Amino acid sequence: EAARYLVMVVELEPATHVARTLTARSVDLPLPRRRGPVQQAPWRVDVLASDGAVLFSAPLQDTATVRGEFPDAKGQLSGVTVQKRVAAVTLRLPLLDGAAAVRVVSAGDGVETELGRVAYPKGTP
Repeated sequence: EAARYLVMVVELEPATHVARTLTARSVDLPLPRRRGPVQQAPWRVDVLASDGAVLFSAPLQDTATVRGEFPDAKGQLSGVTVQKRVAAVTLRLPLLDGAAAVRVVSAGDGVETELGRVAYPKGTP
């Protein structure tokens, strides 16, 4: 098990499929282990090799959807869901030789849509 992993903060504009790396740094600890079954999530992060092969994949929560409940004139609560134009995700990824790109994919309704892609950081401190 590697004694280091990578933390990235990626900003996404899901509607236009644009992504930007805000920060990337290595952490001098092993990648946290997932306990129990893999949780289903509406998004997924993939680390890709230069030939497109998936080297690592993990579920990811949708950070662009915000839900709130507000009372109407009669005091009854009703739910409201909005989509943020810009969202940010924090990713914990293994340090992988041959990694070229990090992509975020929406896997909702059985249809996969790439929300954005950034270069995998090389030589992170």
